Amino acid sequence: MMRILLLSLSLCLAGCGYHLGGIKPTPMRRVTTVAVPTFKNNTLLPRIEAQTADAVAKQFQQDGTYRLESPDQADVIVEGTIVSVHLAGANRNPDRFEHPSDFDITAERQSQHLTFGSGIHHCLGAALARAELQEALTVLAATFETVSLDGPATWKPSTFGIWGPSHLPLRFTLAH
Repeated sequence: MMRILLLSLSLCLAGCGYHLGGIKPTPMRRVTTVAVPTFKNNTLLPRIEAQTADAVAKQFQQDGTYRLESPDQADVIVEGTIVSVHLAGANRNPDRFEHPSDFDITAERQSQHLTFGSGIHHCLGAALARAELQEALTVLAATFETVSLDGPATWKPSTFGIWGPSHLPLRFTLAH
């Protein structure tokens, strides 16, 4: 029985609404049945392995290209391990970035960063966000001499991709 790790492919397909359709990738041409057992969970998220297996199985059912079977009857067993990428650690590898913990808006970075994604996952609003930040920071720098924290920050719950303060009290001192 052929065993293939299809987790990342399946999750991308399930998440993007892409269908395999009638054209199968070359290694999958002879495959007609798949099994989707529960994945291994290497995260702190409870029951994510069952939810992931369910999402992958539903994608295969919705697509109609492959038929679901039990592991002992399937041509392919979709298996894998779920890991969690800590986005706050992105762009902070000292082997890739000089002074990765320093906040320096003038720094020239030679390595690519993860801020707006890349490839097909590149943020469509990245250019607009950069332009807005450039204008906003220019006006703030010209208007205010200092910006400081004016009380405790309240943080959003930690989720994948969306994080940061929900309340951030700041004190601005006008430039002379």
